Amino acid sequence: MLRSQRVLTSRLADRNISLEPSLVVVALTLLLVAFHLITAPITVNGGLGYDGILYARMVEVLRGGAAIDVASPYVFRILPAAIVAWSGLDVVLGFYVLNVAATLAAGLVLLAFLRHCGIGAPLRGYAVVWWALLPFSLRFAVHDPVLVDGIGFLFAIALLYAAMTRKLLIFAVLLAAAVLTRENLIVLAPLPILRSFQWNERARATLASVPALALLVAIHAWPIITPDRATPSSAEFVGYDAYLIVTNADDQATRLVLSPILALGILFSLVAARPVAVARAFGGEPGWTLYAVSTLLCATLGGLDHDRYLLLLVPLLLVAVGRAYPRVWRTEWLVGLTILQLVGTRALVPMAGDASAHFALMASSAPIAQLLETSGVIGSVIVVVALLLRLNWSPVVTLAESRSKRSDVAA
Repeated sequence: MLRSQRVLTSRLADRNISLEPSLVVVALTLLLVAFHLITAPITVNGGLGYDGILYARMVEVLRGGAAIDVASPYVFRILPAAIVAWSGLDVVLGFYVLNVAATLAAGLVLLAFLRHCGIGAPLRGYAVVWWALLPFSLRFAVHDPVLVDGIGFLFAIALLYAAMTRKLLIFAVLLAAAVLTRENLIVLAPLPILRSFQWNERARATLASVPALALLVAIHAWPIITPDRATPSSAEFVGYDAYLIVTNADDQATRLVLSPILALGILFSLVAARPVAVARAFGGEPGWTLYAVSTLLCATLGGLDHDRYLLLLVPLLLVAVGRAYPRVWRTEWLVGLTILQLVGTRALVPMAGDASAHFALMASSAPIAQLLETSGVIGSVIVVVALLLRLNWSPVVTLAESRSKRSDVAA
């Protein structure tokens, strides 16, 4: 009788796992439809936005148009523009399809990544929804499509998954494509090496990064589209961003500090409630701390949209949070946190397509008074939730730890 019950439980668990991807796709599709209802595409520059002008020029050149110089470093992000040029679609529509499809696919890869890292159901499904609700995830693909954010995040999470599962050939191919999409994804190159413990494994892991490094050198030495020599280089951009932050020009240091509050929503509460346990989760995985530090440096100095660039850290944060708390999550807690994530990410606030609405979304460009007000409201929610989590979880964690110690003594 007991054996038959175990078999039935195992079959039900397998069935639930097989249904998870479908449920995630349904949830993300519903979110996409909802975001379309309350989010207007950007209207600036005919729907191209700001950086999108440069990507549109690249598509035009790749389709055989007149040679146009494009600013560095955008000119080296050739892969997304090449895909849109090959598709034959209108530039705005082509980038929209590319980024939305990539974001939906990234949700499935994120689910697989969380499962591989030991995050149980139903937490991992909710975690994917929490990620999708972030301001610069699915909604941003609707609002400002002519960018490389969606496909860039897909490469990032796919590379993390390939590194964790030690699929080095897949990692090599993905990294080569990733550096032609966003050059900062090269920070993932050391991850397989740091997760290898024998010399032959490290040699293979090192070789997996060689094609990407060679492509990165080649695209800079022999660019497919001529870089505009009158524009600043990547190093000059970094130096200028550092100057703005150090001098707090246009309140950029303040904006940097406020970025995590605006970028992460309720994830900030989950981290703040158990920072030591989250740090231990990072420290327990070889290469994760280096990736986190590198990503934070890129988010700080790689541009002024610090909140937007923090999205690349979210997969590891979700795993760390999942490991930092007891593994049994009651459904009402998960639903409650999801509702709070809707509030913390401003996901229910309608968004217009004009320049002022776009600037208000970004920590780098929102009027400072408005930014402080928004951060104050969201920050208050984050603090209250963190305190409630700390108070409510403490007895549960203490009980779990005491039981674990008793079982260790008994063993």
